[in-house]
Amino acid sequence: MKAKSALVSIIIGLFIFPLESEAKRGFGSIFKAGKGARAVGGVKSYDFNTLTLEQLRQCLSLESDIEISEQRLKNDALPLNSKEKVLSSLEAKVNSLDRYLTINQNVVFYTQAEVDAFNDKVEKYNKLIATYNVELEHYRKLERPYNDLVGEHNNKIGKFKMDCAGKRYYEEDLDTIKNGKK
Repeated sequence: MKAKSALVSIIIGLFIFPLESEAKRGFGSIFKAGKGARAVGGVKSYDFNTLTLEQLRQCLSLESDIEISEQRLKNDALPLNSKEKVLSSLEAKVNSLDRYLTINQNVVFYTQAEVDAFNDKVEKYNKLIATYNVELEHYRKLERPYNDLVGEHNNKIGKFKMDCAGKRYYEEDLDTIKNGKK
C-alpha cells in the first residue's frame, strides 16, 4: 500500500513540476519546450485539442506577434512613465502650496513683506496648476494610443489562450515549421 502511494506521489510530482516551469516561461513556452507528441507509426490523429500543422504555424506566428507587442508596449510606456513622474512632482508641489495657503488664508499679515510672500505663493500655486493641467493634457494624448496598443495586445493574448494554449501538437509538425517546409 505504501509503495502504491509513493508511486502515485512521484507520478503526480513529475506532472506538476514541468507544468509550473512552463507556465513561468510564458504563453508560447509549450512550443519551445518540445512537449509535443510523436506520431505513432507515422500516423497522426488531429482532434479539437490537437493543433494541425497550419494551426501550429498560426500559433507560432501569434506567439511571435505577442512578443513583439510586449516589447512595443515596454518602449511606448517610457514616455508615459516619464510624464507620470513629472505629474507626480508637480502634484506634490501643488499639494504643499495648497496646504500652506489653506492654513494661512485667514492669517492677518502685519508687514508688506508678509503680504508679498503670501501673494508670491498664491501666484506660484496658480502657475503650478496651469503647468500641471498642460502636462496632464500631454499625458492624456500619450495615454490614448497606448491604451489602444494594450487593447490590441490583450486581444492577441486572448486569441492565443483560446486557440493555442494547452493544445497538443506533433513534434514532427513543429520540426517541419522550424525547417521551413510546407
